[in-house]
Amino acid sequence: MSGSSDETLFTLRVPENVAKTLFAFARNPVTYVGAIISGYIVRSVLNLGAFGVNSVLSAFGIVAGFFDGIRVTLVRAFGSIGIDLLAAYLSVQQVIGSAVRVAGPGGPFLAIGFTAVTLYLGYRVAVALLGEIPVGSSIVDLLGLR
Repeated sequence: MSGSSDETLFTLRVPENVAKTLFAFARNPVTYVGAIISGYIVRSVLNLGAFGVNSVLSAFGIVAGFFDGIRVTLVRAFGSIGIDLLAAYLSVQQVIGSAVRVAGPGGPFLAIGFTAVTLYLGYRVAVALLGEIPVGSSIVDLLGLR
């Protein structure tokens, strides 16, 4: 024998795996093909579910990034006053987090509700602040945001 024992084992494993596959197909082709198709369907459904979950989580990531932007803006604009405002904001955020944790299975729905209220309040504050700027007031009136 000119080859090493590793080469011989490798050459024997490949036909053995092919033989097992062909034997499983020959024994019951309907079950074999059905297993392939059902595996594909299950993976597709799970991938769709993962896409939905990732979409929801990315929305919360955007909201968390928005809050981080608020934090940076407050610290830059107000200095020590911003730190105090940030502490108040953090305590409110912790209360909301505690309420969501206690809600159990209803927690995600509660989190979505809090996020919706936060986004609405942020929108209203942004429109009010934009209305205080001379050019911004014209834009607000033009777009009918009030």
